[in-house]
Amino acid sequence: MRCLRNLLRIRLEDKVLDTEVLKRAGIPSIITKIRKAQVRWAGHVTRMSDDRTPKKLFYGELAVGKRKVGGQKKRFKDNLKFYLKDFSINTESWETLAADRPSWRHAVAVGARRAEE
Repeated sequence: MRCLRNLLRIRLEDKVLDTEVLKRAGIPSIITKIRKAQVRWAGHVTRMSDDRTPKKLFYGELAVGKRKVGGQKKRFKDNLKFYLKDFSINTESWETLAADRPSWRHAVAVGARRAEE
């Protein structure tokens, strides 16, 4: 952030928030970048062959065992559903969209820009 402030000639005395500095530079926040990477990775996993371990883990369910009573820890799939909603991607048909890599990348990029705004 210090380097970015120097490039934009914003001094600390100006009391400009980091989010405003990122907005002036046209750079998305780190949270948006991480979410974008996770959503893109989920699309990559859906395009994998069925015998690959990441896909088995992504779509797998526990056969035996119980979960603790009370509030459950969020799984990757739970967070992914939230990120898809945040990116304005349909949570019911995202896998068919992800099957076409160029359209998936475009939808994720557009959704990340919308979420950042």
